[in-house]
Amino acid sequence: MSKNKILVKGLCATVALTITLGLIFSVGATETESNTTVVLKEGTPVILKLTTEISSQNAQVGDTIRLAVARDVKVEGYIVIAVNARATGEITMAEPTGLGGQKGRVGFTIFDTVAVDGTAVMLRMSLSRAGQGKEALALGGGFLICPLLLLARGEQATFPVGTEVKAYVENDTVVKITMSS
Repeated sequence: MSKNKILVKGLCATVALTITLGLIFSVGATETESNTTVVLKEGTPVILKLTTEISSQNAQVGDTIRLAVARDVKVEGYIVIAVNARATGEITMAEPTGLGGQKGRVGFTIFDTVAVDGTAVMLRMSLSRAGQGKEALALGGGFLICPLLLLARGEQATFPVGTEVKAYVENDTVVKITMSS
């Protein structure tokens, strides 16, 4: 074989390899990410659900409570807070039932959740609930019928697992949306 034919074959092999590698790497390069930002406005509602039961029987003021976002929150068609994103709050009032038919009371406030880009989204919402009191029965019946009725207790206040509550975004919050093309 002549020296020119060897050079031509080598050159062709190099060109073919370069084209093949270029195609391989260009396929990966066509998938790019682009970013856009949206503003999650103050006052936007966020539906949350309790992931654990809250009861006046065992809650303590200051206990942390865990919730999850119940529905996607969208701005301009983009999901900014995804369903099942975690949310946190705190017990603000906890009074178990008492003697004389005193009803239990429990209350909590919601602090925050997380946007799709990891940004903390501050929320506002407070809620409380009281159990059914039996004071009239305990006091009236206790004096007139049976003093043991004075030992009657009211019902505990509870928020069962899955209870949905509506909180609101506290401040305008910028959220970065990453899109793959």
